[in-house]
Amino acid sequence: IRQVIDNDIVARLAELALMSYLKMISEMKKSEVISAYSRHEGLLARLGKNYRVRMGFGLHMGWAIEGAIGSMYKIDASYLSPNVNISSRLEAATKQFGVPILVSGEIVDTMTPTFREECRHIDCVTVKGSKRPMHLWTVDLNADALRSSTGKVKADTKEKQLAASDPDHYKAYMAHKKLKESKRKAMRKRGFWNPDNDIAGMFQTDVDLRSMRAYIPKGFVGRFNEAFSCYEKGSWIEARDMLDKLKDELPGPAEDGPSLVLLNHMRDFNYQAPPDWEGYRILTDK
Repeated sequence: IRQVIDNDIVARLAELALMSYLKMISEMKKSEVISAYSRHEGLLARLGKNYRVRMGFGLHMGWAIEGAIGSMYKIDASYLSPNVNISSRLEAATKQFGVPILVSGEIVDTMTPTFREECRHIDCVTVKGSKRPMHLWTVDLNADALRSSTGKVKADTKEKQLAASDPDHYKAYMAHKKLKESKRKAMRKRGFWNPDNDIAGMFQTDVDLRSMRAYIPKGFVGRFNEAFSCYEKGSWIEARDMLDKLKDELPGPAEDGPSLVLLNHMRDFNYQAPPDWEGYRILTDK
């Protein structure tokens, strides 16, 4: 079995995987097609006026078995392993933490220090099916800072008009468009694998990422790290005092989800760490 042992390749794989999730979040928010669901009268009547299309993401790494599962009536290609289950549990836990993405410590440990600085260490837990403590990280984002764009919808309308008026021209146009897009993607992919291409630099150069992260107060992550360090060490009174302030630091009506999760857990023990406290807890919600 051929194994990848180049740490630089592993780091780039991890960073590109996380960055792809972040770009998916921004593209979803900007999509006029998806945005239209938030204005659909039927959905709003059933799910409430504040309904929005949102997705949570869980990112972990490890071995998995790829194969076809099912019966003679239906077959699906799938991946099976405890690591896949952990990714699923991280995705589900994004609702508990109020964040769009949760990343395991195994992933973050492979990243470059520059990229790791853009992430926030928010908890250490054991998940169902595993007794090994796992560090949880996230990337703070406010997707609501982006606006949907109607540009693609207008382009699609023009293409439909062309298809109706001149089918042959439309087929040639679409073939050329797909070829051009394929070449553009291949060139961009090669660029990402260029050792001189700093993936972490996209946090400063990508307009969408900068817009989604502009709301973070200066020094917020550093102050949270101090509070989390107290939480891990068992100094829960100190952690409580700091997290009580931090949960209201982010602008907007919502409080900081990771701060609330830690506060709620400590409150269950009257802000006194248990005698057998080792710096991690059981993630009770899947």
